[in-house]
Amino acid sequence: MKRILLIANHDAFGRQMARWAILINKHPGWEPIIYISYDYINRHMDLCRADGIKIMGPLHGETAVGSGGSIPNMSGMAFWTFPKAILRRLSFLQMILRKYHYSISLLKFPLIMKSMKKNLNTIRTLLKNERIDVAMICESSPAYEAPLFIAAANMEGIPIATAPIEKSTARHYAENYLYDPSMSMKRLCNKIIGKMYPRWTISHRGYSMLRVQPELLMSLELLGIAPLNPWALVGNQEDIVAVDSQSTFDHFAKEGVAPEQMAIVGRAEYDIMANIKTDAKRLKKELYKRLGFENSYPMILSPLVPDHYISGRPECDFQDYQKLVEFWVKSLGKIKGYNAVISLHPGQTYQKKADAWEYLEQWGVKISRDDLPTLIPLCDIYVATGYSTTVQWAIACGKPVVNYDVYRYGLPIYRSFPGVIDVQEQRDFLVALERLSSDSDYYSMIAAYQQEGALQWGKLDGRATERLIDMFDQLISRKIDKTGQQKLITQRK
Repeated sequence: MKRILLIANHDAFGRQMARWAILINKHPGWEPIIYISYDYINRHMDLCRADGIKIMGPLHGETAVGSGGSIPNMSGMAFWTFPKAILRRLSFLQMILRKYHYSISLLKFPLIMKSMKKNLNTIRTLLKNERIDVAMICESSPAYEAPLFIAAANMEGIPIATAPIEKSTARHYAENYLYDPSMSMKRLCNKIIGKMYPRWTISHRGYSMLRVQPELLMSLELLGIAPLNPWALVGNQEDIVAVDSQSTFDHFAKEGVAPEQMAIVGRAEYDIMANIKTDAKRLKKELYKRLGFENSYPMILSPLVPDHYISGRPECDFQDYQKLVEFWVKSLGKIKGYNAVISLHPGQTYQKKADAWEYLEQWGVKISRDDLPTLIPLCDIYVATGYSTTVQWAIACGKPVVNYDVYRYGLPIYRSFPGVIDVQEQRDFLVALERLSSDSDYYSMIAAYQQEGALQWGKLDGRATERLIDMFDQLISRKIDKTGQQKLITQRK
């Protein structure tokens, strides 16, 4: 029995790893084990537990995630709280504290480094004790402690793969953290560190910044586990990158990932969608019955727009998230002749209970709690925002897409593809929805574009899991051969 460790080191990766685990568990000779880094990721694992899949972890409790990635939970940080409280009470020092807060925070890095070293040893012990044959994680960037898992696997001689769920680039990260003071090169300590480690810096739209907070950067560097390219999502110290399609392969090749380090595998979601497509008519009827729709109108589906005001987005027309949500939902709910279905993002169901979002239904939509990959094959129009990876799922299913870049990231991931209607303005968004839902000739043209390019964006042949396992077998064999050769060389010496 070969054992694979699937690492869910961020909430957004929980569902992805759960889906893979359920599919891998159906293949004889393979046992998936999921490791979660935080307690709240547990809510994605109910179906895995019902399937008898082992869930391990977490390294941390409900630790908050910083904008540049997670920073370990440290009981030793209590000493820092008391001096800060005193300084806040000294009015003549308040201005200095505010000005140099992020520079002073660098003093935390020895404790962070100590905690990371401890966690690294914990992960290595886990890999040995559980007799792990191969591991998989979503990213090899410096965020969410990915370097710890990758370094531990490399130290133990266990092959590790990344299976990215996004197509993030350096520009994407820079847009996300453009206004984040903790990483700004305006801070004295960040300037100094940027000079010491220039590969961690970038200039974008007149702003210069570090990739992560300085205390995390220093800890990774001094432990010797920092990624070679901190601005790359994948293609660092992992053995292979399992990409979902030719389009993703081409994307990461342009980003500098060596073609020989990638394998086109597919996604767990593609196998799920392929299965749904075989019985879409019946399943759609059942969905409508559950949601209370009394007609057989075509379906418009949208994940509820997520909150991306990480460090402020002055470019966005909406500076209040609730107003953005109201505009988004009302725009979908008023489309005539369509049933509008909203799917909640994992982050939205963590911030508050799913029931708390039921007020959205007053604007003519229904909320479905079904897993998003089971809904996309049933829809007729798909609506998403910006650079969402789910747009690619819809393309693979041949579904016309309206992609509203409401936060104005300006990332050109889908812009050149004619089956995706890419808009940035409110008026253009409303016009696109109206035309696609009312002009049958226009709809047929967009749908034809999607069908034509679908294979480039994802193959729904139901064999993604099979290809993933074949890749793992090759990785394990390659590692065994390499180990054997190393032993032979040592014996000769």
